[in-house]
Amino acid sequence: MHSTSAHLKTPHRDGIVTRNKSRRAIQTCRTRYDRFLLASGAFLLALALGGCGETGPCDFDQRRIGLDLEVAGNAGCIVVESGKLLLVRSSSGQLSIPGGRANRQESAACTAIRETREETGLEVTPSGLATVWEATGFYMFSCDARRSDSQPLEALTRVTRKLEVDEILWLEPARFDAVEWRYPGQASWLRCHLAGKEEESCPQAME
Repeated sequence: MHSTSAHLKTPHRDGIVTRNKSRRAIQTCRTRYDRFLLASGAFLLALALGGCGETGPCDFDQRRIGLDLEVAGNAGCIVVESGKLLLVRSSSGQLSIPGGRANRQESAACTAIRETREETGLEVTPSGLATVWEATGFYMFSCDARRSDSQPLEALTRVTRKLEVDEILWLEPARFDAVEWRYPGQASWLRCHLAGKEEESCPQAME
């Protein structure tokens, strides 16, 4: 009887060991799967963001356009090609010039250069400060885009911030009223500015 009892307990213990091994194997698979999902998510997010974040040092000296080196703030670029203004359409469907928030220890001109590159793929050089938008302290620079060949600028632009920018457009001032602007007051000011009128003739709206 004793030997029979011992013989009956052994499969039971083996069964427990087997089930425990199965649980550990399942947990290991789940852990690996979770890590795979996290890695995949990070990779896809990086693809979607594209050019977000730092894109290299900026060596533009804004003293060339009459600004002290210490002048910093959110900024963007006014880029014109064949009478059309470069604009980006956000995920909300609204239009604005390319631009955004300043990074630490970055001049206003360098912010405009970086943001334009990140949002449109264009390399630009500020040629002057068009205005500082009083309502938000936003620096709007007139910028010249660099060409590597004879292609029109429209062919050189590309959406790189896919979570923020849905589309890149070149729009004539005559069509400004037909689209939705992120800052409607800037649309009126830009139309006036692009018409070559004096700064005093282009008052800023509050919105």
